[in-house]
Amino acid sequence: MKVLKKMLLWSILLVGLGCEETTEWQLAPGTNGQLVVEAILTNENKLQEVRLTQTYDDLNGLAPSITDAVVSVEANGVSVDFLPVREKPGCYQSEIPFALIDDLEYTLKIDWQGQQYTARSELAPVAPLPPITFQHYGKADSLAFAEFAPIYNANQQAMYEMQVDWSHLSNDPSDQALLYFYTFSAVDIGSLVRPVRDTVFFPRGSVVIARKFGLSDDYADYLRALVAETEWRGGAFFGASASLPTNLSEGAVGFFSASAIAADTLIAE
Repeated sequence: MKVLKKMLLWSILLVGLGCEETTEWQLAPGTNGQLVVEAILTNENKLQEVRLTQTYDDLNGLAPSITDAVVSVEANGVSVDFLPVREKPGCYQSEIPFALIDDLEYTLKIDWQGQQYTARSELAPVAPLPPITFQHYGKADSLAFAEFAPIYNANQQAMYEMQVDWSHLSNDPSDQALLYFYTFSAVDIGSLVRPVRDTVFFPRGSVVIARKFGLSDDYADYLRALVAETEWRGGAFFGASASLPTNLSEGAVGFFSASAIAADTLIAE
C-alpha cells in the first residue's frame, strides 16, 4: 500500500535546492484505492479542512483525489458539514468557520462509495512556542534554523510547521519553503540516529510563520511511526504505510487529529 503524505514530511521545499540523484526503488505492489484521510482540526476560528485521497502505487505520481465523499464533524450533538473545494481536489472545507474547544469529543464521519468511516479525537493542548533562533552561514545574510525543537521532551509532544518566505526580497514568488519539526515524549534508538539532510538556507529578512501543534498520544505515535519509517531510516513512505497506526475505522488509513495551536510571525535575523 502506498500513501503520499506531503504535509508530514520533515521538509517540503517549494524551491529547488541542492542536487538531484537518481534512485531506483523496488516497491512491492499493495492494495490500492483505500481511503486516505489527512485531517488536523484546530482551535483557530477558521474554515477547517479535511483532505481525502486514495492509496496508489506510483512513487512519482500524485495521490488520486476523492471528490465525491460526504464529510461532517460532530461534537456535543452539533454537526457541521464539510463541502468539496472545486479549486483544490480532495480538499473539503467546513460550511462555517469554527474553533475546537476543550473537553469535547469530535467525531469525523465520511461516507464514500457506500461505506461509512469514522474517527474520534479530543483537543490536544499545546505549550507556548519556544524562542525561534537562527544560525548564520557564510555571509551574514545566509541563515538556517538553529536547534529550537528537541526531538525528545518527556513533558510535551509537538509538531512545528515553519513557513519561510523571502519572495519579497527576490521578487520571485517561488522563493518559499515549508519545514516540519517534531518533539516526542518517547523515542527509540532508530529515531535518535537520523540521516543527514540538506540544510535549508534563506536570506536575512525572510518572513517566518511559526505554528506549533499540540499532539495527543495517539497522533504522536502515528507521526513517530511515520518519520521512523521514512526520514529517520531513509526509506520510502510508500512501503511502510501498512504498519502505521490510525484512529480511523477499518478500511481507511491516515489520521484525524484535534490540535491546539501556538503561532507567531517573525523576521529572520
